Amino acid sequence: MAPRHRESAAALRTQDKDRLNPAKTMSSETTTCRGTTTTSACRDDRVVGNAIDQRETNVTFRLPGVHALVFSIARRSDDLIHVPHPEKGRILDLGCGTGIWAMDVAETYPEMFVVGVDLSRIQPDRHPPNCEFYAPFDLERQWQMGEDSWDVVHLRMGWGSVSNWFNLYRRVIAHLVPGGWFEQVEIDIEPRFLNNPSRHSPLRKWHQAFERAIALSRRPLTHSSQDTMSFLRTAGFTEISHQTIRLPLNQWSSDSHQRKIGRWYGLAFLQFIESLDLGLFSGIFSSAPNEARELNNQAKAEASDRSVHSFHVLHTYLIFSPGQQPSLSVLVLTPRRFLLTK
Repeated sequence: MAPRHRESAAALRTQDKDRLNPAKTMSSETTTCRGTTTTSACRDDRVVGNAIDQRETNVTFRLPGVHALVFSIARRSDDLIHVPHPEKGRILDLGCGTGIWAMDVAETYPEMFVVGVDLSRIQPDRHPPNCEFYAPFDLERQWQMGEDSWDVVHLRMGWGSVSNWFNLYRRVIAHLVPGGWFEQVEIDIEPRFLNNPSRHSPLRKWHQAFERAIALSRRPLTHSSQDTMSFLRTAGFTEISHQTIRLPLNQWSSDSHQRKIGRWYGLAFLQFIESLDLGLFSGIFSSAPNEARELNNQAKAEASDRSVHSFHVLHTYLIFSPGQQPSLSVLVLTPRRFLLTK
């Protein structure tokens, strides 16, 4: 494999980590996209209704390299795939974004065939020969990807890009081979607390305002595990492993592992708040953007306050496609590399 393929993925990860360097966290450098929706990279007017109306939306909260780091730390594993898979399998990455995960999988498993799809064409032109990208690709329109032909379907951070999750899951189950696996990873950004913050908590107020601002959206930016489990089962999946991991918003925890998560995830969340277009809240505050800016600042201050034990929740769904007997017993909270032989 040519070294430049690895360098292309590594370079993107380095750029993402640089943006979250504590010395640069509040830098004016941003990553934006205009007038286009992507499942992993940016959002357009369809996501937040008239609240955005094709304004630029920063995408720092979805920096792929940073999330890869957070996910690997949180799951205590550098493994790329957390479900059983054949060595020469076919993998479909939904909402591949910049394509880092798909390229890494292709390089790690050179006999696999990996396809990444996204609505935005932001993937590098250079990639491993066993990896392909298709963009623009709308997940909610008809797929021409070959039913019953994928061993693993992967989706990470799909919130904000899907209006009908049931239909999406029906497409996934139709495209998996019998006995294939679907892995979905999402973050629920509703603030939770181990201690008892004031009912006037800025984080709670910010989240409520954020939810109200996107109420007109057909593609919700919040994640509900209860709805997800219901949609998955209704779509036809019966064997589902659902795992949750706490993501501290700063380094308040006495546990060293949780502090490590909080260091990186907290910075990512601060950048997410900082990057939001204040016009998003124009229908919520009478004196926007001043009120919105003040609430953003208060929420960032509370998220950084180590006396406030706030956190979000990482949800991982490992889902078996009907057709063979699953082996859910091997799916543990500390994942291993799962390799099946045919």
